[in-house]
Amino acid sequence: MVSNMNATFSAKKFSIRPRASASESRTLESRRSSFKPPLLWLLAALLAVALVAAACSSDDDASPRGTDATSTESAVAVSTTIASSASPTVAPSEAAPTPPTAASQPPETPEPSDTTEPVPSTTVPATEAPANLAPGNLELPQPLPDAPPGTIIDVEPLGEFGEVSAYRILYHSRSRKDANIAVSGYVLAPLDDAAEEWPVVAYAHGTTGMADQCAPSATVDSDLRRSDSEASLMVQLASLGYAVVATDYEGLGTPGLHPYLVGESAARSILDSVRAVQQMEQLNASNAFAVAGISQGGHAALHAGQYWQTYAPELDLVGVISMAPPSQATLLYDAIINTDSKGFIYMALAAYDVSYDEIDVSEVLTPKGVELLAELENGCTDYVFNVFNSHEVSDLISVDNPLAIPEWRDIALDNDVNQRALPAPLFIAHGGADALIPAVSSALLCAQITPIPNQGPTLRKVYEGASHGGVAVAAADDITTWLTARFAGEAVEETGCG
Repeated sequence: MVSNMNATFSAKKFSIRPRASASESRTLESRRSSFKPPLLWLLAALLAVALVAAACSSDDDASPRGTDATSTESAVAVSTTIASSASPTVAPSEAAPTPPTAASQPPETPEPSDTTEPVPSTTVPATEAPANLAPGNLELPQPLPDAPPGTIIDVEPLGEFGEVSAYRILYHSRSRKDANIAVSGYVLAPLDDAAEEWPVVAYAHGTTGMADQCAPSATVDSDLRRSDSEASLMVQLASLGYAVVATDYEGLGTPGLHPYLVGESAARSILDSVRAVQQMEQLNASNAFAVAGISQGGHAALHAGQYWQTYAPELDLVGVISMAPPSQATLLYDAIINTDSKGFIYMALAAYDVSYDEIDVSEVLTPKGVELLAELENGCTDYVFNVFNSHEVSDLISVDNPLAIPEWRDIALDNDVNQRALPAPLFIAHGGADALIPAVSSALLCAQITPIPNQGPTLRKVYEGASHGGVAVAAADDITTWLTARFAGEAVEETGCG
């Protein structure tokens, strides 16, 4: 797959999945859950909601995933640029917040930092893709047979962890080009089946990279045994009575390049993961679901809500929680292209190239730049940064600003989160001290989407002093109250852009 990527990008032949004919959407009986979480959920919420803050697991020598990284200087430039512009425009960068070090002691949890240690000069060696083309012991049939989106392909039981059972899953979805694809992920669910149904929380993770080894489900079986991992924090949420499904997104863990920050792709992966959970005979999942995500996941969660009624109207979306979502896309290029965060630019350009036929990445990159895109599938975020930071921008990009070209700018806007209504209750949370995605960007976002017809009741809150990752902890009580009310079917009482 990697060896053929250079020709693939230049010839626009990257899709290795057979295109499927359109299939009729299956109809599910809409079953609104009457579940109301116990009061213990209020006490445990700090841990439960903190799962959203862990965009990827903490550093572990055994883990192949890298973490997001960006410089404070570039973030200040972004903030200044956005504050001085009224143009609606997806930030191709964010940093993965560091998860708490002790899930059992939330008061002593250090607030995640907005910066990471400098990327080492030694590059991370490439990790070969699994022989079975899917994480763990999941088996991906070749060729992939056609099936409706959300159809389960394979399930790998991972055992019990406290009061929760865990599964690695593989399911059918559709790419933005409507090709039949396989997407991986994992599911955590309560062992207690006393409840009539378990409400579903679909979790959208933050940036880990674009290579298969960066998929969260690839290491979930080991992560579940650690007290400081993203997966262990989701155990806390599942133990309170939720079925939690965490998609890897298209192309992470399965064939093809991950369409990084391509909103419709992420939306379909999330919505089809909810369909898949409802099909699992091992579970008792409700038709009612919520979506939660931070940073790249906040962007994905917003798109899931925006595409919900057209792509999966049979599902009952009760609400969307988006923390520190990137937005105002076209303002970001100049702010970060000459910083150590410029790897995100190449990730986004490559993702647009494989997702849209009307552009070709060779129009904006030099031959060397096109060649280097193959490295996106050789390592995770830190590896990508090492590769692209070792080259001058002028050696890789052949135009002043790709997003100044109308076709590329239109695509960037199409994948921003301010273009469509989200017809469900929405809660946007942002840290006032976010040095990566400044809070002013979500203020603009809220002002841009609330007037759109059919936009659901929207609440935005800023948590002063909270960092990019720390907003999940700062907003925990508010999120708990808001999410509980949504599953209980209560009317939204508070709205406003904060």
